[in-house]
Amino acid sequence: MKAKPKLGPVNGRTKWRDYFESDYLASWDIDTDTVVTFTAFKYEEVTGEKGRKDKCLVAYFKEFDKGMILNVTNSKTISTVHESIYPIDWIGKQVTLYVDHNVQMKGETTSGLRVRPVLPIKPRIGDERFAKMVDAIKGGKYEKAMAYESFELSDEQKKTLASL
Repeated sequence: MKAKPKLGPVNGRTKWRDYFESDYLASWDIDTDTVVTFTAFKYEEVTGEKGRKDKCLVAYFKEFDKGMILNVTNSKTISTVHESIYPIDWIGKQVTLYVDHNVQMKGETTSGLRVRPVLPIKPRIGDERFAKMVDAIKGGKYEKAMAYESFELSDEQKKTLASL
C-alpha cells in the first residue's frame, strides 16, 4: 500500500494522483499486474463525481484496505474465470488486476482497473527460500496454509510441508 503524501512542501517524487484521496481502489493504486484474493463483497451506495449516487457491487481483497467497485466487464470476467455467477463463490479465490489505459467511460478514454481473463499463475519457490519458509512455519511466523496458497510447490516440497 502506498504511503499518503505529508502536508507541507512537495519535495519528493510523488505522483500527482497520490494527492487525491479515493475511497475505492482505482487504476493509480497499482503499478503492475497485481494478484488479489477476494475476502468479501458488499452492495454499497457509492457517491461519484458531482454527488451522483449509485448502488454498486464492491469487492474487497486481502491485499488492500480499499474495495474495488465492480463494473459489468470485470464481473463477467471473474464469473468466467471462476466458473460461477455468484460472488459468494469467489471468496477466497484469486484474480489478477491490471491497468487498462484504453477504457471507454462516459465518451472518454481513460485508465481503469481490469481483471485478466486467466487465473493467476503461482510462482515456484527455490530451495533456499523454501528452507527459510519452513523455518518460519516451525517458528510460528508463517502459516503452512499460506505456503500452499501462495506457491506452486514440487512434490518434494509438499511432502516436507505435510510432515510439519
